[in-house]
Amino acid sequence: MYQARVHSTSHWLTVNHLKYHVRIWNDSAPQSFLFLHGHEDCAATFQFVVDHLPNDWRIIAPDWRGHGQSQWSHDSYMMQNYISDLDQIIDHYFPDQRVNILGHSMGGNALGLYAGVRPERMDRLIVLDAFGLSDEEVSALPDKIGQWLDGLRGRPPKRPSPDVHDFSQRLRAANRRLDEDKALFLAQALTLVREDGQVEAAFDPLHRGPRPFTYRFEDIAACFTRISAPMLWVSSGRRLNAALANGGLEARRQLLRNCKHVNLPETGHNLHHDSPKAIAALARAFFAGEPLPDPLPQD
Repeated sequence: MYQARVHSTSHWLTVNHLKYHVRIWNDSAPQSFLFLHGHEDCAATFQFVVDHLPNDWRIIAPDWRGHGQSQWSHDSYMMQNYISDLDQIIDHYFPDQRVNILGHSMGGNALGLYAGVRPERMDRLIVLDAFGLSDEEVSALPDKIGQWLDGLRGRPPKRPSPDVHDFSQRLRAANRRLDEDKALFLAQALTLVREDGQVEAAFDPLHRGPRPFTYRFEDIAACFTRISAPMLWVSSGRRLNAALANGGLEARRQLLRNCKHVNLPETGHNLHHDSPKAIAALARAFFAGEPLPDPLPQD
């Protein structure tokens, strides 16, 4: 199994009446950075990147509500919940100061919205493969609310695995770039043990349920245009959906005042798993305000 070079410690914080698990690497280091994971992921999977970052960087990474070791929500999960949680986390760890933040996927989408709401709190931002969702028709809202209400009557079942090794093989089947050592590390981080001894994904299955809202480009545009901090967008090699591929991604980038874009074509959506050396190199340079490395280190 993958052996971590830098070890983390677990901390607990009450956020919006939920018990949040926060993982911190290099807790006594002088410079602090906030890392935000994506949907159905957890903070521990930034380990591969952290192992290539400077030892004087303190990395603070929460498990979002309903993920990892953090408490599950009582009803549902909406982007406004994550933004509110993020606001309290920043107030706790970064009082009265600007913050350097890296967010992947859902974490990056929450960061992009929050950075437009609280632009004065942002220093420099890195977003990994998070460009917002595709537009949905407003006429679908009544049906979406009805489906959400039905979903609250009971959490859907999750597919168990007999052991962590079997779960790691499922991860490798979903991402052919993962080697066996990394997959096993991720499997241990992403699962919990059931009473019957089997393991299952640690996230709340309500995350896969319907949402009581429709997604509109105008919402993200209103926030993006208020972001003043320098931002680095890092995209993976995965195929974009039609809305983003046909000008949608560039339209979003044009809304940002100070944005650089780097593409890592050999990675999948979890590019911090696939190319941690490259992500670490980009983070070191961008957060320091230095030119981005070219070429990037290879894993």
